[in-house]
Amino acid sequence: MKGGPCKDEFIAWENCVEAAESNKENIVDACFEVTGLLRKCMEAHIDYYEPILRAEKAMEEEATREASEKNKNPSLGISQSPQKLLAHSKASRLVIGPLLSLLPLLPDNNRSAHLVPPCPASQKVLTLSFILALDCLSSGHQLIL
Repeated sequence: MKGGPCKDEFIAWENCVEAAESNKENIVDACFEVTGLLRKCMEAHIDYYEPILRAEKAMEEEATREASEKNKNPSLGISQSPQKLLAHSKASRLVIGPLLSLLPLLPDNNRSAHLVPPCPASQKVLTLSFILALDCLSSGHQLIL
């Protein structure tokens, strides 16, 4: 990510997240503006960041679907409002930032590889995905987003 066209926006986002964590602030609230700027930059350079943007969209759709299912069928668990699930999804997306830094390591043909929709959006799933992605790359395997 730091080697891509949105380097400055990513560094600003990364600094904001670090500052919010060290000040024990809500990262979503504290970094709302810089996250928006990073997203706009990524959308402006869709050819480079398309796999990440598709992953983010899939996470939002999954959170909306989960909210709809839980509201229709309370037996699926504790029902949460769609707003709460989407807020959780937005907070979880902050974990995807480190994944963005992996993008320049991928061969060009993998940047547009088929995207498998992620499991339900949760920070644990994304953190695990990040760890597995690092392990995959360090082993010399291809990473398919």
